[in-house]
Amino acid sequence: MNFIIWINTYNRPQLLERFVQSVHNEQHDHHVQLVILNDGDGSKHHGKERYWELINKGIDNLKKINMRIDLYIKTDDDMILAENFFDRVATLWQSINDPKKITLDILSAPHQRGRTLTGEKVPLENNYYKTGWVDMNFVFSNPHLFPTITNCKSSTRSSGVGLWLTRYFQQQGRNMYQADRSLVLHGDHPSQMHQSERQRKPIITTEGK
Repeated sequence: MNFIIWINTYNRPQLLERFVQSVHNEQHDHHVQLVILNDGDGSKHHGKERYWELINKGIDNLKKINMRIDLYIKTDDDMILAENFFDRVATLWQSINDPKKITLDILSAPHQRGRTLTGEKVPLENNYYKTGWVDMNFVFSNPHLFPTITNCKSSTRSSGVGLWLTRYFQQQGRNMYQADRSLVLHGDHPSQMHQSERQRKPIITTEGK
């Protein structure tokens, strides 16, 4: 299968190198193309307040790619792909028999991110939930279904992008899902956008068996 992984990165070369190595380790027979979006430095850094602009740039870049892509994965430089990531993502996405599906969240840390499990908390089938929420580590199949984000407001804990996209997709009658276990793994290192929040409540994921 043909995959594109879209990664946002900012001033963390060691984490980015670790992520890229995990892609090489897990790609096996799949064709995987990396799209790395550098958030810049100094005054150019989008940060939490302007993260929506960075997301718009990423989606615009994907829309311009003129080749057949089976699945797109949006994630960040501080993740590591779980074992057999691409096979598992493809199988899980294909098992969701819903023509209105739009995203599948692949970071599952319900103790830290319980909001993503609102809605139907009982697994539907094949290890996924219907959540009604978009987190910012997700799988999708068509970037042309994504809008240009406008008037997105951040809060003390969030960039607001997930909420903006959630409301948009709900209005469009789209459905959002989440894997019941993490397919990308996050350590306990500091967050660039939510440093104080993550010191208080770090995101630490385990793959689960």
